[in-house]
Amino acid sequence: MHITSGGSLAASPSIRPMNLPVAVPQNRLGSTNSPYLLAHADNPVNWYPWGDEALARARDEDKPILLSVGYATCHWCHVMERESFRNQAIAAIMNDNFVCIKVDREERPDIDEIYMTATVALTGHGGWPMTVFLTPGGDAFYAGTYFPPDDRFGRPGFARVLRGIAQVWQNDRQRIQSEGERITECLRALVAPKDPQPISKGWVDSAILQLSAAFDEKLGGFDSPPKFPPHAALRLLSDSYLRDGTEHCLEMVTTTLDHLQQGGIHDQLAGGFARYSTDDHWHVPHFEKMLYDNAQLADAFLQAYQITQNKNYRTTLEGILDWVSTDLTAPEGGFYTGMDADSEGEEGRYYAFTCDEVHSVLPEVDAQTLSLCFDIRPEGNWEGTNVLWTPRPFAEIASELGLDEPTLMERVSQARNKLLQVRRMRPPPLTDDKVLAGQTGLMLGVFAEAGRILSQPKYVEVAERAAQFVLGRMSNETGQLSRAYRQGKAGQPAMLDDYAYLADGLLKLYETTGLARYLLSAHKLVERLLSDFFDGTTHQLCHSPIQHETLLLRIAEARDGPAPNSTAIAVNVMTRLSLLLERPEWRDKGEAILRAHGQAAQKFPRGHCDLLRVARATTDPHLIIVTIPGSNDAADDTMRRAIVEQPRPGQILAFLPENPGPSEMSLPVFASRVHTQTLPQIYICNDSFCSAPVQTVADLERTLLTMARRASTPQ
Repeated sequence: MHITSGGSLAASPSIRPMNLPVAVPQNRLGSTNSPYLLAHADNPVNWYPWGDEALARARDEDKPILLSVGYATCHWCHVMERESFRNQAIAAIMNDNFVCIKVDREERPDIDEIYMTATVALTGHGGWPMTVFLTPGGDAFYAGTYFPPDDRFGRPGFARVLRGIAQVWQNDRQRIQSEGERITECLRALVAPKDPQPISKGWVDSAILQLSAAFDEKLGGFDSPPKFPPHAALRLLSDSYLRDGTEHCLEMVTTTLDHLQQGGIHDQLAGGFARYSTDDHWHVPHFEKMLYDNAQLADAFLQAYQITQNKNYRTTLEGILDWVSTDLTAPEGGFYTGMDADSEGEEGRYYAFTCDEVHSVLPEVDAQTLSLCFDIRPEGNWEGTNVLWTPRPFAEIASELGLDEPTLMERVSQARNKLLQVRRMRPPPLTDDKVLAGQTGLMLGVFAEAGRILSQPKYVEVAERAAQFVLGRMSNETGQLSRAYRQGKAGQPAMLDDYAYLADGLLKLYETTGLARYLLSAHKLVERLLSDFFDGTTHQLCHSPIQHETLLLRIAEARDGPAPNSTAIAVNVMTRLSLLLERPEWRDKGEAILRAHGQAAQKFPRGHCDLLRVARATTDPHLIIVTIPGSNDAADDTMRRAIVEQPRPGQILAFLPENPGPSEMSLPVFASRVHTQTLPQIYICNDSFCSAPVQTVADLERTLLTMARRASTPQ
């Protein structure tokens, strides 16, 4: 059994947000604002949120701490809550022997990271729910993920674990304390800064070789089930293809994306993707849908569409974005974080269909057609019901039915819409209706780029509303962010990923709109990021602010995870802003940050795809395309399309919008270049040289080729 995470959705009629009334609280979680903590507020367990009150009680009463970490859309968190935390007998053991602390990992990733590192060190694996036993001083001495209430699945029952630890604490406390101190010292050594080392392009090649060795040539992805969409690997492979033209890099990307969009991990009715697949074929997912997964997959499909012009990638991308804008967007403009896997007490119930259900709501010919296309069987394709997926090419099915493919696609589209309407009448899974600053930044950046590349103003509008929400409701005048927002309340101070993701999203929004306010907001966020998270001694960016509460460890991690690596994203934004706003010291600082993680990247290249991709981007020349519009709208549009439609690694866009204001006109990148002509003027620059202005598509392409050759020639 593999234990992990998931979730998504909110504004559509089929969404149940998590702001529903809860039972009368029996513990201290009822005063919190986290949907995950509130779901445990009526447990008979005497839960505390993380804070001074709980930690002081553990010290004063000399009791061990039971730390339970999860999040609102986590299926196995729900299972453990139902089986154990609502169990009066188990709760009594917990209350009598431990100080019990509940943490939402999405609101406190700093605590989660520390004790997940300890859990992996103790058990060899991680996941959620995470259960860690600590000394009153915070040292971890025993850990696990999901525990069943009694012995099963080859796991010890939770009641037996609790009694055993309580007994050892009473009878052999010194051994536990010594073990906790030993583990903490091991963790300190594990996360201690290493000697800086420059990152070589050869390590990118090593990462690609390791990915190639693990690649599933038939079905895409890497390694064995459970199969997660390999976000960081897809980014590195796409970037490497664009820089080097290595066809196998592109093949690994397209094979993976082809099978992802065909699988049941892809919501074939509403769009969007679940967290991971339980099988090789991407067929049966773990049904929760997460914002950060869908942001990264939308970005992957967008870049693959740019490279290949495969219309299926565009369709899948637009399905993700339309689903997020409909179902995961708060009325004020921010994005909710996830949608649960469970509804009506069952995982996947909302998404699966029996054959009889399909035939009862569709005309017979449509039901038969949809059954062929989506593998809907009378006996079911999963636990007696059907998870919709498209394992067969539609062209093959069209031929079998004696139809041309466009006719089949139209029939399928209409039948799918009817089935979606039926599904939306079901009780939906709950939505985690908090907004996280960083994840909103991640998603708005994808909307901005999709709007620019696909010429879809509706996506740019979604991005701008999200940006205005975070900057207006979750930020103060000094640039300090709050991490979470829910029901009119902003939560605790933001973490590194919030600043990095939001700054990156705002920079992409600037490249789309040309509005200086987004560029200047990104600049302010990076200033705050460096003042609050940069350790000048180790040249690392820590996950939590320097002035944050004292925890067991301060971790600075550059390894790939479920979401983009925040250190890599921060360095990438610093480098790009350094070129747009003449801050060369930021580029130097970014290179120092990368060197601080060089040893780790060399030791395990495949595990540092984001870091290696950004390291290469900082050392290769950037291509800065500065656009000053003319008075001929048609010529402006033609030149703009020529610029934005082609993917170029290291490209940075700066253009004046219509009717630019003083803040746009004063940007350094436009200095001494602003004057009106009939035709647009395009300046193409690398790190040290700018071309003469060009005004036609032919001159643009010729100059881009010349600049590429100049960049590849040793100076």
